[in-house]
Amino acid sequence: MSLTTNGTIDWKTSQFYLNFNGNKLSTDFESSGLKMFKIKCLTETLPTLTVLKVRYPFLYNNYEWSCPNDVKTIEYGNIITNKRYKMDENFIHLWTCFHVQQKVIKIIEDFKLRILHNMRTIYPETNIMALKLKINKLHCLIIPTTKQMDFINLSRGLIPIELVFILGNAGCLLQNAWIIISENLNKLLKQFYQEIWIPRCKQLNDREKAVGITQEHKKRGNFKINLLNLTFPIIRYLNEVNKSAILHCDNDL
Repeated sequence: MSLTTNGTIDWKTSQFYLNFNGNKLSTDFESSGLKMFKIKCLTETLPTLTVLKVRYPFLYNNYEWSCPNDVKTIEYGNIITNKRYKMDENFIHLWTCFHVQQKVIKIIEDFKLRILHNMRTIYPETNIMALKLKINKLHCLIIPTTKQMDFINLSRGLIPIELVFILGNAGCLLQNAWIIISENLNKLLKQFYQEIWIPRCKQLNDREKAVGITQEHKKRGNFKINLLNLTFPIIRYLNEVNKSAILHCDNDL
């Protein structure tokens, strides 16, 4: 809501980006997959643990399901140990986790360099050094934190007016600015997918296997209790037939 009231987002450019398919004349599986990934980033519905806890509360039901990365801690003054990073994993945390900070820096720098390269190729007369200085000052290309999320909004496909404005001031036609931004934002998202999202998914899969969670458990209607993954106590109900106590878990727990 604040992005709309503040007038910081160029909605026409954002719409163009969401539908941008490069130079392809038809839609293929790669383009469809990228479009789906864009929508999930825009709506923050990538299956992070915050989302999974809502979808499958009977599986991801304890505090251990946090950021899958480990952090080095010093205990008793001099003992270095690796412990779980006790931070909720949501879309913002995917970009701000200390574990991926260097990768995020590289992704941002690559995005800047590609834009400068495109501008130099299309408009050879452009003052690249002056444009580089202006791009480096953009809020949307600052390393993201929980308080500075302009870049995270850019990664969701919410393109700020300031980025389009700077390219326009450098002599770039509006249509070309749309293409340059959309093309490079597609590459940024693919980089994020390969370097951050896929390794994270592999880590989560390893954790799920360790406690016996499979795809079968995630099918609709499957509320089987996994004892290895249980934090809440199992409720024992009296069986009316043989008066014995049986293990049970309410669906609305």
